[in-house]
Amino acid sequence: MTRTSPRSAIELDEAYRHSTQDACRPRDLLADEVAQRRESGYDVDDVVCAANATDPDDRAALLALVDVMGDSTRLPGWAYEEPDALEDIRAAVDPVPALAADSSGYPDQVHAGWLGRIAGCNLGKPVEEGDHWTAERIRGYLVLADAYPLTDYFPVLDPMPDGFEFVDNWPETTRGRVNGSARDGDIDYAILALHLLETHGRALRPEHSLGHPSTSDPTDRR
Repeated sequence: MTRTSPRSAIELDEAYRHSTQDACRPRDLLADEVAQRRESGYDVDDVVCAANATDPDDRAALLALVDVMGDSTRLPGWAYEEPDALEDIRAAVDPVPALAADSSGYPDQVHAGWLGRIAGCNLGKPVEEGDHWTAERIRGYLVLADAYPLTDYFPVLDPMPDGFEFVDNWPETTRGRVNGSARDGDIDYAILALHLLETHGRALRPEHSLGHPSTSDPTDRR
């Protein structure tokens, strides 16, 4: 469990802001790690200051700053116990009671879960650029569209009001236009995980995903 720590007055420069995340781009990796560390109660203000004084295209320097955050300390008042080692995690939680197995409903449950994943992914895709589509901007748009609170996919206003712009996938992911699923990394991962489980069963190990043809295109079932 995590909670959002008090927002620091020291923010990363504009060069580190991004609407689409690329884990291979150090400036994106650093910005995301700063956000994650702060949400988990860590003090990374020194790293932010150092990043703002660093060339955002200096790959080695930014990766070194990312590594430094591994040694950051939590701010006083963090109220949650979050162990890392498996033995410590087990010791920190209450024992899980044994449940009677009933597989008769599994097909329906799996089907419902799959539909829920696809519906949820498509629901958020037209506003997936978090730097632009903040909670306040989403609410403002939905109020203009007379669709707040949202009970369906996002409606499309025509013409689009100034200051609002959907992500390019909107023709596939907005109200009245959803027919199946737009391509989505979260759905790709679920397909890949299912394929690997079908292939390896209980012998599945992390290394089985390395170099697998489906890793680059999980919809390719070679």
